[in-house]
Amino acid sequence: MHGAEWCDTSTAAHAEKEILNKRLNATYKAVMSSLEEHQRKSLRESQHLWLQYHVAECNARNDQIHGGVAIMRNNVWLACINEFIKKRTTELKTEFCQNDKGC
Repeated sequence: MHGAEWCDTSTAAHAEKEILNKRLNATYKAVMSSLEEHQRKSLRESQHLWLQYHVAECNARNDQIHGGVAIMRNNVWLACINEFIKKRTTELKTEFCQNDKGC
């Protein structure tokens, strides 16, 4: 890929990250509103740890890339982050949004 193509990919990945974050936040808020206080506390702690974990994991994966230009490494990192966000959104829906919960 040439430099301009990497830039286009990076811009698209950033835009996707924003959309995915909005979906994750909306799902999280819906789940939180459907839970009792002790359940919210537990999920809040879990989400806080997940936020730390997914960034650290993508950083560790990105550190395995030797060489390459910075924008390429950024694109790899963004792809990792985006996959984690998609997975977390699905997990929240699957684990916490049962039919009676309404989220």
